[in-house]
Amino acid sequence: MRLLLRIIATLLAALIAPSAAGDLDADCKVSINCATVPAAAGAVDYVHDLVQRLPDNEVYPDGKHIVCRQYSSGPNGFCLFFRGVAKGEARTGREVKRLMDRLRRVSNEGKDRGCGGRCGVVWDKSWGKGALRLDYVTRSCVDVCGKDDDGSAFGRFRPGMPVHVHM
Repeated sequence: MRLLLRIIATLLAALIAPSAAGDLDADCKVSINCATVPAAAGAVDYVHDLVQRLPDNEVYPDGKHIVCRQYSSGPNGFCLFFRGVAKGEARTGREVKRLMDRLRRVSNEGKDRGCGGRCGVVWDKSWGKGALRLDYVTRSCVDVCGKDDDGSAFGRFRPGMPVHVHM
């Protein structure tokens, strides 16, 4: 009887408690370069397809480029990365995949608001801070990003780094 009550209590707690995957929110508040680079529509669809190849348990710290669509002949491009994640925290490939579906939808539906099918920001409200961002960068990798020779994240975003549009 106690075992049955414990099982019922566990099931009820699981149904009532908030899930680990909280409510998602998204918008088009990205750099101005994202909206002004010509002929770059479709970047979000390209990046979405790359994200499906990521290992679920790979860890992505704040600022590390995860996947990119290089623009023209490079090195500029549209890269996906976490920004604002608390120091010492990181997100996984599984979380990237979950968030990317929402980011893609907002970016493609928000063409009139500046996303243009190429950029966007999405976050899980339960995290408190940090978001997955698809934005224009001046140093991108090609497709799935790896590491530089010194082991540092390739194409790492550095706050204050100028973003230039090269045509």
